[in-house]
Amino acid sequence: MRRREFIMVLGGAAAATVDAFAEMPKRRVAWLGIGSGGEPSPYLDALRAGLADHGWVEDRNLALTVYWARGREDMESVARAMLSTNPEVVVTQELMVYAVQPLQPTMPVVFGFSGDPVEGKLVDGLARPGRNFTGMSYLALALVGKRIEFLKEWLPQLRRMAVLAQPQHPGEPRERQASEEAAAKVGLTLSYHPIMGIAALDQALTDIRNDSCDALLVCPDSTM
Repeated sequence: MRRREFIMVLGGAAAATVDAFAEMPKRRVAWLGIGSGGEPSPYLDALRAGLADHGWVEDRNLALTVYWARGREDMESVARAMLSTNPEVVVTQELMVYAVQPLQPTMPVVFGFSGDPVEGKLVDGLARPGRNFTGMSYLALALVGKRIEFLKEWLPQLRRMAVLAQPQHPGEPRERQASEEAAAKVGLTLSYHPIMGIAALDQALTDIRNDSCDALLVCPDSTM
């Protein structure tokens, strides 16, 4: 084949590939988060990167629509607006999953959640979710002990440590038990300070200071 004919064939094949991508139906995925579209989101960036790693690329075979709620005041309305577009899959993070759940969506909902999704009534079980909600939990009880070990190594004189937590956070009782067990192993006394919301934070920090604590362990969740 002469060079000009060969180039023409390659050009035709490339054009056919572009046309095929243009005609390929795009999978419709919706992202629902708390924040602002003008701010960077490592979770959203990670979702895009993970989808791309598996061959799902925006403007080619993926239509990813992003929805942001400012906070509790507009979570439900934003969730309703998102579901009205009927995406094939919803991906959400932390508290926003509770904005979606009462609306009883029929499509799969994938979440990232800092607590225990079983205790939080998002799934029936970790091995078998049993619903159209599934995802991953960041609750890692083994890390509780490591945090305390690091504190003791950093501050050998440490004797009394405060624990700041939200008791309503799913999985918090297990985190508290793990903290108590880990503290006992290194000879620490725990001072437990639960708060029911951000409004109680200032008083809790004042109580921790008055309790003569040498360090503070914060149980992680979206509020803390």
